[in-house]
Amino acid sequence: MQHEERNGVDLRRYRSVIEQARLTLRQNLAITRTPCYLDACIGREPELQQLHQWLRQPHAPLLTLTGVSGIGKTHLACEFLRRAQQAGVRCIYVNLTLLQTADEIIPAVFHALNTPFPGETVWKRLASSIFEQGVLLVLDDFYGLLPEGARVVQELISAAPALKILATSQEPLGIPEETLLPLPPLPVPSLQGESLESLRRNPCVAIVLSQAGSNLQLTRSNAAQIARLCADLGGYPGRLVDAGLYLRRCKWIQFYSQYRFWFGLAPSGPMKPETQRHLLHSMLLEEEKRILRSLSVFPETFDGAAGAAAANIGERAIKPLLDKLLECGFLQKAHEKTSVRYRIRPQMRTVILPLKEEERSVVMQRLHAYYRQRLQPNNWSRQSAIDPREWCYAECYTLQHVLDYLKERGDSEGIAELFQLLDGVCGHRPPAMLLDWGVQYLNLLTEHSQEDSLRVARSMLISLIGSGVYTVSTQLLEMLGDSDENAALLGRYWHDMGDGKRAAEFYMRAIAYAESRRQREQAVLDAVGLAESEAVIGNLDHADQILRELKARYPVYRMSSVIRSWYYYVDAYVHYQRGKFVRSRELYEVALRHGTRNKDVWRELSRVYLELGKYAKARAYATKALQALLADVEPHEASVYAVRSCLGDVDAVQGRYDDALAHHAAAWEFWRAQGQPRWMCWTLNRLAEIELLARDARHRWRLAPAFSMSAQECLNEAWAIIEPTFLNLPHRSRTQHNLGWLAWHEGRLDEAEDYLNQALEIRQSYGNLYGVARTLEALARVRFSQQRYQAAVELLDQASAIRESLDAKPYLPLKKRNLSIRRSKG
Repeated sequence: MQHEERNGVDLRRYRSVIEQARLTLRQNLAITRTPCYLDACIGREPELQQLHQWLRQPHAPLLTLTGVSGIGKTHLACEFLRRAQQAGVRCIYVNLTLLQTADEIIPAVFHALNTPFPGETVWKRLASSIFEQGVLLVLDDFYGLLPEGARVVQELISAAPALKILATSQEPLGIPEETLLPLPPLPVPSLQGESLESLRRNPCVAIVLSQAGSNLQLTRSNAAQIARLCADLGGYPGRLVDAGLYLRRCKWIQFYSQYRFWFGLAPSGPMKPETQRHLLHSMLLEEEKRILRSLSVFPETFDGAAGAAAANIGERAIKPLLDKLLECGFLQKAHEKTSVRYRIRPQMRTVILPLKEEERSVVMQRLHAYYRQRLQPNNWSRQSAIDPREWCYAECYTLQHVLDYLKERGDSEGIAELFQLLDGVCGHRPPAMLLDWGVQYLNLLTEHSQEDSLRVARSMLISLIGSGVYTVSTQLLEMLGDSDENAALLGRYWHDMGDGKRAAEFYMRAIAYAESRRQREQAVLDAVGLAESEAVIGNLDHADQILRELKARYPVYRMSSVIRSWYYYVDAYVHYQRGKFVRSRELYEVALRHGTRNKDVWRELSRVYLELGKYAKARAYATKALQALLADVEPHEASVYAVRSCLGDVDAVQGRYDDALAHHAAAWEFWRAQGQPRWMCWTLNRLAEIELLARDARHRWRLAPAFSMSAQECLNEAWAIIEPTFLNLPHRSRTQHNLGWLAWHEGRLDEAEDYLNQALEIRQSYGNLYGVARTLEALARVRFSQQRYQAAVELLDQASAIRESLDAKPYLPLKKRNLSIRRSKG
């Protein structure tokens, strides 16, 4: 493009705009919003010939199709545009129905060209460069923008004299360059007994029969009635199309007895509600009916953006129509947290003309493309006012509708892609309804295609693990195998199932696989996951080493907020396991600042403050976490029960034993149903500890009368779970500590000493200083009961030194027991 500057406009600045517009024209992208007319334009061949003649004429820049609403102007214009495009003409289609002012016409034209509107001072200069010889612009439904719109078209013709403009309007635009082509009604059949063959050739009858499909056949018995119908509808194609579409839904006899009322042809008077609704529908503009038909594809609620995608128009353009449909009673507002949403009134669905199968397929393709684009991760920033999970739940029914459509087409790749996008946006917890759909689809798919099954299974697996659906996850893992590609998922799965050894093996493979493919961020995530898994089973030194090496290789400030939050969360957990509660609290607060794991961090802070002796804060954080979880559109059950257990711990140390039992008993039932040994063992120990704390406080409360097992039975069950399944040092030492604690209360001193010494050895081996302090205190009681008073005090002194270094406060009953030992010695 040569350097050109006129009227203060340097066109070099707009080179990219011009090139983008020309590319859109070359690729026929400027007609994507053309209404979906998939059937032939019956009875308009003479007018089509006139339009082709006009297109070849020089010095005829504007032709206006005129006629009343429903005469078929838009259908004719779109059929002509389709034929012109097939003949190599570069075409643009702009629907003006929903525009409010004439000033929006030119911006709408540039929008159709996929380019931003350059502004009032520039567009005329660009028009001459963009609209070269052989470009056809269709401006559909101009009537609402007259007379101001005529001035805009006059300016456009002056700016781009080579441009051909086809307008549709109920009245002429009234400018000198205009050529008019009035559209008359189609010839109606004679009522004097035409032959069946003659009736079939009549365009009015042909339209009704083509739209009605197999629901209506022309026979000698109904020929006169069909001819009467076409005559009554006056040869208006819009009415004839509506009549045919109504006949797709109801029988001919029912329709024939009502159509005069439905189309407002009968005298006014008292009408049934159904007739009123049909009459109201007949008063909508053709474009409004088309959009309403597109909206009928939504099974439940929809927002403006999804509605615009289904109707293939701009989001701003659809808003006035939605308001009108609300006012007319076709729609009702649905109250959702995410955005303003709409629902078609059930009683109005009976009067909305049905979509033919080809039309439905086109609308579903649009929705599929819309959700694919909307679910891209870069569309959801942390500053977004809409939570992506809440949005997905609001769109749940439509998303399932799209999945059903993809299933009908046999598009397993599209289904897998949609599940991958849902998983990423929903934080590995998409709506359960969609996961259930996926599982059912997968069961059907495995009977047909192994390759398709693997693709869909891989896309769903991480969501199932994140949602805690472990039974199905186990089946999918068996299907996918233990390849390096699946190693990260297997590591997470075995971590959740409590098998730390197997989790570590797969995490190591996952890290190596990610690094070999130069996926640094994934390698870091897998390494942090390995550190957490190692910390859970008590390999604290190894967990520390992993985190230190990560920090050395990948400085924290270079990590994404998600990784940083995850890194600090695991680092805080390692310190918690060591009993370094003050440092643990500091690291959890750092994780909170990154804001990606808040609910988990609040839960863990509750546990930290419990050990620091700040029970009010411990309860406050657990309550905050629980409220946030329950406010979720679909609360994560495992997290809910974990937080309830934190509240149970606070209740137990404060002497509210029945409340503590209620929390832990519910958790036990959940974890037992889930079949997760780590959490089962964890909960059984806490159930036993309620009674042990009550015994410390010399309270009469016992577990057995209120629960299905006694404290001894709970601890035996915990040991039976943990011993044969996996090496988990924290759980092993805790269970042995509690067995010794209980044995001391029951006077079995030698047995208590054995259990406590084993617990002490384990806790010292993996560096759990707080656990060491607690076990030393329990051993001090045994020594005291054995009348070895000096040894008891020495153990208490060691425990107190550790507690002081950790700033960990003993529970009140334990503190009183320790004081009584010291006083007795004195």
